[in-house]
Amino acid sequence: MEVVISHLTRMNPGHVCAAGFDPATLRPIRPVLERPQLLPVRLCQGRPPRLRVRSVLYLHSPRPCGEKPEVEDHECLLGHLVEKKQLLHSELWPMLTKMVKPGLQAIFGKELQPTGKTFSTPAHEGAGSLGYVHPVYRFRLHLEMDHFENEERLKLRYVVHDRTFHLPVTDLRFYSLPDFRIDQKAVNAVNGLFEGTEDVILAVGLTRPFMEKHWLQVNGIYLEKTEWEELLVR
Repeated sequence: MEVVISHLTRMNPGHVCAAGFDPATLRPIRPVLERPQLLPVRLCQGRPPRLRVRSVLYLHSPRPCGEKPEVEDHECLLGHLVEKKQLLHSELWPMLTKMVKPGLQAIFGKELQPTGKTFSTPAHEGAGSLGYVHPVYRFRLHLEMDHFENEERLKLRYVVHDRTFHLPVTDLRFYSLPDFRIDQKAVNAVNGLFEGTEDVILAVGLTRPFMEKHWLQVNGIYLEKTEWEELLVR
């Protein structure tokens, strides 16, 4: 099975989560390890890294192991997470457009409900945990103090029926490695592009259960014409 990586997200220190889709069927897939399920951040380092956005991985005999809402999980060996090739942005974008849903509940099910400034589903409920949507309006990324974790977090404003939400952004391209410090240059670059006329697709996902809920987050930001991470000089 081949998997195109379109969700590459920061997790707790030292770990990332990678997910995407089978390019033949567009079925969402999340490679996970048996123990622990999280992937080490070192896979995303190096020149070139073993794992990055638009990587095409070949998974040998992955075993479906998902439970609601993480029905996309497929168990594999760490040694299998090696890049076969990398797609061009112009190759990835048409695939993403075919997977866009008309709204968040079309991805995650009616179990997804507004919860504070974001959305969540009850633990172990929902139709899935990965998907893609078009934001209705242009938004600016911003930093917001997370009082629960006592640190600044990157958020994206998202409007649904005239109500504004602040969605956590975990797209790894906005963070330095391996310490996950927010890259202000990347934030500024994408905010500038948001002010243009390009179409935008958000790769969205749900967290593993925390406080009896799965929380919505933005796992990836894609613009129609601009491969924005290539504009940055790390």
